[in-house]
Amino acid sequence: MNFSTFNFKSYVATLLALVALTCLAGLAATEWLVRARVEPTDQFPVHLQLFHAAQERNASFGDSHAACGFYPPAGMVNLAFPGENNDNMKYKARIYFGKRSPQHVIVQADAHMFARYRSAATRGYNESFDQAPNEQSAFSVRTLSSYHRPKLFAYWKVWLLKGGFESRTKLSSNGWIECTDRWLSVAPETRKTLARERAILHEPAEDFLYSDSATAYERLLQELLHKGAQVCMVEFPVTPEYQQAVPQASYQAVRAWFATQAQRFSLRYLAHAGAYADRPDLFSDMDHLNAQGAREFSQRIVRECFE
Repeated sequence: MNFSTFNFKSYVATLLALVALTCLAGLAATEWLVRARVEPTDQFPVHLQLFHAAQERNASFGDSHAACGFYPPAGMVNLAFPGENNDNMKYKARIYFGKRSPQHVIVQADAHMFARYRSAATRGYNESFDQAPNEQSAFSVRTLSSYHRPKLFAYWKVWLLKGGFESRTKLSSNGWIECTDRWLSVAPETRKTLARERAILHEPAEDFLYSDSATAYERLLQELLHKGAQVCMVEFPVTPEYQQAVPQASYQAVRAWFATQAQRFSLRYLAHAGAYADRPDLFSDMDHLNAQGAREFSQRIVRECFE
């Protein structure tokens, strides 16, 4: 064998070994970061535990608007969680009510749920609800999970820049998440800027009518009704800054679609986006209620939905 060829192969093998060791070290460090620093302050494992421990026949489903905006009364649990889309809601409702018959169910009905970023596939996320956390293997690699994987870069960025993680929300035993920011503490011009940025992200897709997301929402309603649930569709309050910033035509199109679904299935549909237009003190940010707002709004919609 030519000596130079041998040296080259040896160099390549050494290089590949170093790359493999570096990758394994990076994976191990990231796994430590997720287990030791992220998960102790992360609310998803707690929500997952609640999902499997809850016994209530009355529940709510949605994303952060419902998670922060609905404080359930006794006998009801809030199973909404930030970032969830229509397919996630359908899957969770199917799993949860596969073990019990539903009674009163609140389903979030907000136009931003049809934004393009909300229709992206969340592979593996739904399946995380198939087993309670104590039934999952302690040897599972958290870093490779569909929940953590898209956030790994952000985890390291926060850890390196801030040295730790701190949640600005609080998860209660009834599933309600308290949003603790204060919209009134933000300068008026900054509020407008933040609302415009959020509105751009939340713009509904023009073809939402033909999307998998719309199909998932329809099936969610159908399955709940088939199981005998009394379903109420609720649009959650937002600030005037947010309402003024959103594209009116696309938002009205989605609201009209929600109204059509409500009529089709003989459901109550509460369009309450502007319910607190004159109460900025009830908001945590441009489109989430704070603790006081959640409690006031929750009493109102439970009465309007089911009494």
